[in-house]
Amino acid sequence: MDADGKNPVRLTRNPASDGAPRWSPDGAKIAFYSGRDGNWEIYVMDADGGNPINLTQNPALDFQPTWSSVQLVVSPKMRIRALWGTIKTSR
Repeated sequence: MDADGKNPVRLTRNPASDGAPRWSPDGAKIAFYSGRDGNWEIYVMDADGGNPINLTQNPALDFQPTWSSVQLVVSPKMRIRALWGTIKTSR
């Protein structure tokens, strides 16, 4: 959207409920949670909304992704924060 909040664009291109978008430190990716597969999972996609990938793929409810440097941290059932994985970047 524009800086003034006008002209919002839905980047996920999916009618499911999505939430908690978090930009990667380099601005190239966005992590978010979604119920698009019938369960709340953590996804990451390109900043333009392309290439969404389900990262968690498990029966637990996964919410609130958080970037730390180039690592993505998730909180299973919002109880504890656990390092899920490292996002590979090109330099």
